[in-house]
Amino acid sequence: MDTAQELGLEAGPVMNDFTEDVTENLSTGMYSILFASPEVLLSTKGREALQVGQVYDRICCIFVDESHCVVKWVHSSGHTNAFRKFYGMLAELRSVIKPSTPLIAMAATATTQVRAAIVKSLGMHNVALKHASGTVDNIKHVVVETRLKDPSEIFSWLCEDLKQKHGKMERVIIFCQSRKDCSELYSTFSSLLPTACWRYFNMFHTNTETDVQEEIAADFGNPDGTIRVLFTTIAFGLGIDVRGVQTIICLDVQLILMTMYSCEAGLVVMGNRVCQLY
Repeated sequence: MDTAQELGLEAGPVMNDFTEDVTENLSTGMYSILFASPEVLLSTKGREALQVGQVYDRICCIFVDESHCVVKWVHSSGHTNAFRKFYGMLAELRSVIKPSTPLIAMAATATTQVRAAIVKSLGMHNVALKHASGTVDNIKHVVVETRLKDPSEIFSWLCEDLKQKHGKMERVIIFCQSRKDCSELYSTFSSLLPTACWRYFNMFHTNTETDVQEEIAADFGNPDGTIRVLFTTIAFGLGIDVRGVQTIICLDVQLILMTMYSCEAGLVVMGNRVCQLY
């Protein structure tokens, strides 16, 4: 939003619902760009708004950011609901906009197989693929093998660092395979650290209360925010402005590709500092 406005483009966000004001601003051309989630666009009000005469005529392109989500986060597993199932329904927009409207899908973490799945899911035809290397000079990848099994032993160094530096410690994000892993690490840190340090770590996953998710996201938008260690699943990162993060730890090798974009988001404010991805 801010970048678009700096470029002289009027941009409007749709946070939770399509209002009459948003539809009018689109119809009159006040908004050149509209930022909206799949959930909002595919709602009944969203579909109706996109078909309003002047809005319908003005739509010249659709961009799908984080498009790997149409493959990765649209399926349910066990008792867990799909994190962003509406990403997998975006092809339905074809039925409410002009068939000739171009669609551009963007992703920083898409393998060859995922790119093919994105094309299929979004109903894209005559695709032009633009691919660039994901190598970034100031990201350092480190693989560490440990025989330790007890989290209290594995992360004793991090607990000690947090105990000594408190809010001055470098930020660390630890990506876990499951909510259970997040909870176990949270409990481990709670048992190892005095209560005065508890405010400096938190956990984030799909079942985290919405208000807590919003508080964590806001805190990470500030490089001097309170939280210095975050235990999370891949639910964290999508659309979140991550600042001041220098170290990211993936507890499962398979998570590395899915978490690269979070690391890169932190580079926006790290300049030439090296971001370590374990």
